Amino acid sequence: EVLKRKAIKEGKESVYVPVAAFTTAYARRELITAAQSNYERWLYMDTDSLHLLGDEEAKNIKIDDTALGAWKMESKWSEAKFLRQKTYAEKIDNEWNYKCAGLPQECKEKLNIEDFYIGAVIPGKLMSKQVKGGTKLVETTFEIKKI
Repeated sequence: EVLKRKAIKEGKESVYVPVAAFTTAYARRELITAAQSNYERWLYMDTDSLHLLGDEEAKNIKIDDTALGAWKMESKWSEAKFLRQKTYAEKIDNEWNYKCAGLPQECKEKLNIEDFYIGAVIPGKLMSKQVKGGTKLVETTFEIKKI
């Protein structure tokens, strides 16, 4: 018996690697330069954001919501708690705003600042589970892990 299979050719437009590498390197340079210029106030940074202490103007950073190459002022907070990358809380207009990769909104709404720490186990996360006849949502917990 002979089995024949027709190959499906998948392809996508090639990416010009030097442009991608330059863009990434340029953005990294801008971010690191901004943090170093404001080192005495620098608290936390991520791939696209910088969090500084105080309300003074940042040095060597152009702030504008729409200008190309400028930084956007996303929030002004009065208190903050930074645990690890992509896991922090900022108090904005007297209300804690939580950023935590993987933490569902339902859990954030139940969270208070005293329970926001490495190792905290937060109830209320829904996870899909395969059961006979389909899938059902099962309540579980979310743990803020040390990386």
